[in-house]
Amino acid sequence: MSEQLAAIMAEHGEYCLRVACLYVKDWAVTEEIVQDVFFCLLSPAGVL
Repeated sequence: MSEQLAAIMAEHGEYCLRVACLYVKDWAVTEEIVQDVFFCLLSPAGVL
């Protein structure tokens, strides 16, 4: 994991979890959504 991604996850991870949970109201689905978001950052077309 890159240092940039670790910093982004540390700064925004909890907030992303809370927002996603407000929408889906299922913790397992919430975790998958947030995982997908951060996975997209790792993809070649992602920001990093």
